[in-house]
Amino acid sequence: MFCKIYLVIIVIFNIMLISCSNINEQINLKQQILAKTNFLNLSFFNKTKDPVDINSRFDVYTAAQENIQHGNFKKAIKQLESLSNLYYSGPYLQQIHLYLIYLYYQTGNSIAANKLIDHFVLLNPNHPNIDYVLYIKILTQMDDNKSSIMDCIKNTIPIYKRPLYTKQIFINILNFLQKYPNSQYAVDARKRLIYLKNILAEHNFYIALFYFKHNAYIASINRINEIIHYYSDSLITYKALKLLEKSYRKLHLYHEADKIAKIIAVNK
Repeated sequence: MFCKIYLVIIVIFNIMLISCSNINEQINLKQQILAKTNFLNLSFFNKTKDPVDINSRFDVYTAAQENIQHGNFKKAIKQLESLSNLYYSGPYLQQIHLYLIYLYYQTGNSIAANKLIDHFVLLNPNHPNIDYVLYIKILTQMDDNKSSIMDCIKNTIPIYKRPLYTKQIFINILNFLQKYPNSQYAVDARKRLIYLKNILAEHNFYIALFYFKHNAYIASINRINEIIHYYSDSLITYKALKLLEKSYRKLHLYHEADKIAKIIAVNK
């Protein structure tokens, strides 16, 4: 007769906030994980009646936890992957997957992280930590795009490799905040939203500036209007308004130019 299963799992996910006040800051997220598991009955690992098998799995799980706490993420991944192959479903597999998602993210394996995240969400859409899982996906997307962003920051005029991908991440964060406004990760998400908003606004500004320098004033105006419509509170908005005024004057639209000049004067 199988023993009843008892399990107490406490997982503390602590994502340290980043400062995004400057659009040229490189994101440096320092994320730590502390996990302690109390096994009231080791038989929860039991898919066989062999006590040696139970103890063996318990030892592997405990060793994986210790490796996580000491930052030995690659060793922990191997240990948890070996355990995950022993289960088809259940809370134990869910917990193992939560660890693996975090570890894949920390080791920069975005492909494995996203694959496991999609699998986890499909099987556990109502899991109590689903917001954490979805937020990790956003973090992996940002890391994937970070090299493109940092390449642009080094240039005087940014030329984005994947502006549409950056915009998609921006939309994903918006959707996350709408769905989980009270999530413990919401504060960090809002800071990242501001960061990406400034990145996208700056991208549009330099395109508008390019158009202006090539006498394509209408195209320049259209780009600036996009900044005003979608990213009005970005850091580049003031410069964008000044460029908008110049573009109107180049087209001899003095009435429109004067209106923008008044807005600029009020916001000095």
